[in-house]
Amino acid sequence: MDRDKRRFWIIIASIAAAVVLLLGSLYIALDFIEEWQERQQLTTHQQGPPRQIEDRERERNRPPTQAPPSGEERAPAPEQGPEGNQQRRQLSLDEAREIAERHLQSRNIDASFRNHSGIEREAGTRVWELEYRGRDGLTHEFYIDVYTGDIVKFETGDWD
Repeated sequence: MDRDKRRFWIIIASIAAAVVLLLGSLYIALDFIEEWQERQQLTTHQQGPPRQIEDRERERNRPPTQAPPSGEERAPAPEQGPEGNQQRRQLSLDEAREIAERHLQSRNIDASFRNHSGIEREAGTRVWELEYRGRDGLTHEFYIDVYTGDIVKFETGDWD
C-alpha cells in the first residue's frame, strides 16, 4: 500500500511538471509571435519621419493659448494596421538615454551611462532597460516605455 501511494505521488508530480513546462513553452511561443507581429507591422507599413525629442517636449510644454503647430511641425498621425492597431514608432536608444538623463538632471543626480540590456518586458510593457552609475557609487536603473517614452520604473540602489 505504501508503495502504491509513492507511485501515485510520483505520477502527480510528473504531471504537474509537464504542465509547468507546457505553460512555460506556450508563454515563450506567444511572446515570440507577438514580437514577430510587431516587427512585421513596422516593416510592412511606411512610417512617417521620426519625431525628435525636442519636438515632443515643445508640444508637451506649449501653453494652451498658443496656436497649434503648422503642418511642417506637426507629427504625422499614426497609421492603422491591418488589425486596427495603431502603428507606433519605437524610441531609439539615444532618445531613451536623453529621457533618462533629463530625469537624473531634474533630481540633481550626477551619473554617467553604464550600459543597457536592450528592449525587455516589464509588467507586460516593452521597455528600454538602462543603467547609470552615480558619482556616489549608487546604481540608477530606468525602464522606459519604447513607444511613449514614459518612465515605467526607476530604481536606485547600491547593488552591482
